[in-house]
Amino acid sequence: EELQTVSETQEFQAWMRANELESHEISGIFHLLDDGNDGVLTFDEFFQGVMRLRGGARQVDMISLMSETKRVMDSMQELRDSFSKTFNPDVVAGLRAVTARSR
Repeated sequence: EELQTVSETQEFQAWMRANELESHEISGIFHLLDDGNDGVLTFDEFFQGVMRLRGGARQVDMISLMSETKRVMDSMQELRDSFSKTFNPDVVAGLRAVTARSR
C-alpha cells in the first residue's frame, strides 16, 4: 500500500520513466523483487532491483523468468524433501536426478 501511494507522486513517476520503467507496472515489479514473498521490500532492495530491471522489456522479462524459475525450483525442493520422508529411497533418488538436470 505504501509503495502504491508513493508511486502516484510525480517525482516517483519521473524517476520510473528515467529508469525506463512504467509506473503502472509497480505492483508487478514489487512482487517480482519480493524474493521472500513476505510483502516487504527495503528501499535498498527496491532500488537495486529496479536498477537490474533497467533496459526495457527484454531485461524485465528475463529477470521475471529467472525469479519464477527460482520459485519453482524452491517448490520442487520442498516437494522432494517431503517425498524423502514418505517414499522409497529409489523414488527419491530419481527425483534428485530430475531436479539436478533442471538446474
